[in-house]
Amino acid sequence: MDLCITILYYCAMRNGIQQIRLNRVNRNPCPAEWVLDSEKMGWSDFTFWLIRHGSGHVESPGAETSFREGGCILFRPREHYIVRSNPKDHPVLAISVHYDYLDAAGAVFAPPAEALPSLYRQAGSLTFLWEILERCVLAWRRPNHAGRPEAELWFRAALTEVLNQDQRPLHRGLEKRQSDEIERICASISDAPGAPHTVEQMAQRFGASRYHFSRVFKRIKGMT
Repeated sequence: MDLCITILYYCAMRNGIQQIRLNRVNRNPCPAEWVLDSEKMGWSDFTFWLIRHGSGHVESPGAETSFREGGCILFRPREHYIVRSNPKDHPVLAISVHYDYLDAAGAVFAPPAEALPSLYRQAGSLTFLWEILERCVLAWRRPNHAGRPEAELWFRAALTEVLNQDQRPLHRGLEKRQSDEIERICASISDAPGAPHTVEQMAQRFGASRYHFSRVFKRIKGMT
């Protein structure tokens, strides 16, 4: 199974992700002692971060949230945030995506709060999610915005993965072992996206028939 096909299928799922418009995509290596003030930066759109390295905390209205490697942060438009890195840890490395949600007419709108991921959560599979967003960055950097549609496709896939992680049930016993093995298989795909990955090979690694593996994979990951 090619990673690109996997991601495109994620995008096609009925997952509640609205049409989006990317405004800016960056891969951000930050200084060791780093402070960001969203008001001074003039943020007026949604901003999604995935933390690859480093830690720190986010001061938001009425709350303070710590973040670390593998953290996903979704900043809301026009809310005041102050982000501080932990100077005792590795410098923060993050991918940031600034974007808007669009309605059917192409106008900017704000989805209801319950349809959005929470401000902070840990990525269930950092390697997999980082690979998706790296592809978003590469597409965005093409000259004359030629890669914008592809970048938006990759980012929708990333948001889908984040929402799907919230919706997956807790697994115990046999299901826990199956879930862990499925996650390891997905990680091996993202670690070597150029290698051939067939369903038969994955089923053999899983120790089941192609049919049974496909059923288990769909139950755990929500896709085939």
